[in-house]
Parts: sequence; C-alpha cells; structure tokens
Amino acid sequence: MIVHKPVIVFVLSLVLTGLSACSPRALHEAEEVVRTADSLRAEGKMYDDSAQLAQTYETLRSIPLPFRRRMSCEHSNRDWLGLGSLYAHACYHYGRLLREKDNPVAAMECFINASHARTRDYHILGRVYSNMGSICHLAGDFPLSYDMYEHSADCFLRNGDTLLYYYALNDMAFELAEQGKTEETLRIINKVDDICTDENVKIKLLETKALLYRQVEQYDSAIYYINLSIERGYNLPTGMLIKAQAFSYLAEKDSALFYARKVVNETRSINDIYNALYILSYDDTTLVGDEVLKLTSQRDDLHTYEIDVKKTEHSKAVQLLEQDLQRKPNLVWLYAVLATLLITGSFASVYIYYKHRKHQLLSQHISDLEGQNQETQTRMRNNVEERCALYRASQHIANDLCCTDYDKMCQIADQQFYMIASKLRSKQILNQTEVRLCILVLIDLNRIGLSKALPYSISGVGKLKDHTAKELGTTGKNLRDFLLKLAIEG
Repeated sequence: MIVHKPVIVFVLSLVLTGLSACSPRALHEAEEVVRTADSLRAEGKMYDDSAQLAQTYETLRSIPLPFRRRMSCEHSNRDWLGLGSLYAHACYHYGRLLREKDNPVAAMECFINASHARTRDYHILGRVYSNMGSICHLAGDFPLSYDMYEHSADCFLRNGDTLLYYYALNDMAFELAEQGKTEETLRIINKVDDICTDENVKIKLLETKALLYRQVEQYDSAIYYINLSIERGYNLPTGMLIKAQAFSYLAEKDSALFYARKVVNETRSINDIYNALYILSYDDTTLVGDEVLKLTSQRDDLHTYEIDVKKTEHSKAVQLLEQDLQRKPNLVWLYAVLATLLITGSFASVYIYYKHRKHQLLSQHISDLEGQNQETQTRMRNNVEERCALYRASQHIANDLCCTDYDKMCQIADQQFYMIASKLRSKQILNQTEVRLCILVLIDLNRIGLSKALPYSISGVGKLKDHTAKELGTTGKNLRDFLLKLAIEG
C-alpha cells in the first residue's frame, strides 16, 4: 500500500491542529462544568457561573470541527465529544444563562452553534430549538417560532421523549393560535389530546384553546376553556389575563378588573402586566383623573423602557437566526480537500493503471483455474450422484456397503465418495451410528431404507438425522447437500 506525501502532510497538519486546540486539563474542566450544569438542569436549577460557562464554551469552540467527533474524556462514560455532544451541551447551558441575563442576541448565537454541531443527542437539540422558538415568540415572529418548535418536536420524537414531544406540539399549536389559525391549531390540539394521557399537557392544551378563541373573538369560549383548566388545577397568570381580556371585550367590567388585578399582583411577565394595566386604566369607572394618569403613565413606561427595548433585542436575535437559515455554507475548506484528493487520486490512478495491466494476465490465469475447478467439481458431483443411484437401486444395499462392519463400510464409502467417511471421522464429533447414517443419507435413502440399513426404528431415524445434522452445524433438511459439498470440496 502506497501513501502519497501530500496525503501525509494534509493528515498530519489536521492532527496537530486538533491536538493543540486545547489542553487535556482544559478539556477535563469543560467536561466537569457541563456535567454539573446537566445535573442542575435535571433538578430544575440553572448553572449560574457565567465566567465558567463562557470559558467552557470558548474552550470547546476552539476545537476544530473534525476533532469534536470521536474524542472522549478519560473519566467519561459516554462519547462526550461526539460532534455537539459536550459542545452542544455547553452551547445550550450558556445560551440559557444569557437568556436569563436578558442577552437574547448572544444566546441565539449559542443556540445556532449548537444546531450546527451535527450531534445525535436529540434531547439537547430539542431543548435548543425550543429556546430558539421562545426567542422568536418574544420578538413577535410567530411563523418562525412555529418552525423552531416543529424542529424541537421532531428531535424529541427521534429521542423517544414522548412527553416533551407533546409539549412541543402544544407550543406549535400556541404559535398558530397567536396567528388566529383556528383549523390548524385545533388539528394539533386534537391530535395530542387523543394520544396523550398526561394531565399537565392536557391543561396546557386548554390554555392554548382559550388563547385561540380570544384571538378569533369568541370570548365566551375563551372563558369556558380557562375555567375548565382551572377546575383541573391551572392557576397561571396567563390564563387570568385571557379571562380579563375576554370579560373586558364582553363589557363585564367587574370581572375584567378582578382578573386584571390578579395578573398585576401575581405575574413577573412585563407583557402581561402591560396588558392588564390597559384594562385597569379604561374599565375602572371609579378612577379619578390622577389615578387614570398614573396607570397610563406606568403602562407607557413599561412600553418604552421594557417592552420596546426587549422586543428590539429579541428581533435582533431573530435576524441572526434568519441570516443563518439563509446563509450558504462556506465550502472553501471542502474545495481544498477535494483538490488534494484529486491530485492524490490522479497519481494513484496512474499507479493503479500500470499495476492493473501487470496483474491482468495473472487474473486471467486465476479465472481459468477457477473455471477448471468448477468443471472438476461438476464432474465429481455427477460421479457421486451416479454411484448413489446405483446403490439406491440395489436390493442388497446393506450387504453392498457392509453396514454391519463399520471399518469396512467406511473404506467402501471413501473409495466411492471421495473420502467422505474419513472427512466425517476427522471432525471427531460423530459416533459410528451417526457416520453410518451420513453415508446412507448421502446415497439419498428414504426413512424406510435408512431404518433397514442401520437398522434403526423409523420413528428414531428422523430424530437421529436431526441430531447428527445439528452436530455438523446444519439441519436435517439440508444434511445431504452438506455431505455432497463435503465429499466434493473437502
């Protein structure tokens, strides 16, 4: 085997680059950080050391892409560095922390990097796409949010996480409900409701239905589904806001004000408070001028200093995602590899061509020998079949084969059937009765003939044949073919 110099140089350069990307100590520390972050997430907590996560993220990102595929850590029980395994986990945890610190643009960059990791850890990918969907939702881009949640659902399904799959389907329905797409929303809701038995998922489906009916101005239905969810344990401010808005549109001011106050007192969502303040400002007829002004000013401040700023940041994050979705991959590295392979392949082709010409005559000679061997085997098989037919036609086959004299019978079988008895005896796995049976099976006697020649009971012949075949690694049905091949090919 000849390895060309350009290939050696190319491979060595990649290896040196990959091995120098990060130290074993840094790699071990990165693994420990991600392992801790995963454990905290499983407990419903967040790893909040931003400096450590940032360092872990940068350490793993510095490893060239090809060398993230099959590297593994000394103390790890899994292939952490499968493209995106350790790296994608780091991207996810750092992205979640950046979202918590109100930096959706940097968070989206982390999630995009995770999505390009080509990992088969579909659970972490499902969470990555779910976070992308949430950012798009907060930016008001409901169609793109739907697409991200659809990717998330697909990942959870591929990983067998059925519960998370149902939640992701509900997220998809929620984005459709925001757009007032009644038929599409209900189709997903009904699908999940038919197959899912989890009570919490079913409560979320009711919330999504309530949102849908509020969007399409069927306010009685919106209130009905929120009430239905409350009966099943739902108590989130989002549902209270839907009820407040529905009652407000139905001109039931007291109820609208009651639920709007609950929203302001119980939620941390700026958007929900902003919408609740609108109801408190315009539906409370007992307020005097200064009180109304105070509420409207508070609402304006929220819009100016909170909602507009955050929505702008989330919109910038969505622009990053859109650019990534539209971006064509940089294939310069691929062209370089292909050029190297083309040059190497050209030299190899010339070498192979001359080697092929040199070996062509040898190949032809081998082919001729194989043909001759095939002819020889065919002739031997015909000889065996002819001799078997003669023995089957004999009225005294037991005497002809000297069935009562084991050594004599083996000698005759060797002479007539290309040393078949010696080949069977050399295996040292059959007793004398089983060797006699094999010779008679090769001759192709039926059960009655086998019974007379051995002698052996007819009922016992079948069991003996199956047992003997099993010892030889075949079946009773295929035993004769096995013996023919043994006789001819050895």
